[in-house]
Amino acid sequence: MDELADELDALQRQKNQGRGVDCVRTLMVYLRAGDIEGAKAVRRNEGDKISSYPDIVALLDAKLK
Repeated sequence: MDELADELDALQRQKNQGRGVDCVRTLMVYLRAGDIEGAKAVRRNEGDKISSYPDIVALLDAKLK
């Protein structure tokens, strides 16, 4: 899951004039800890915020099932 976290990190750093996306950083913490269910819970709970970033949503849809 570190690979997915790295990909998400690269994408989120480009958002919000370089400030990134806080909820995606939270999701990455769970991924790096190996807690897939925790990462999925963050995605569900923060889905309204994450949905503003279609490229991040596409990556999560493809790799976090």
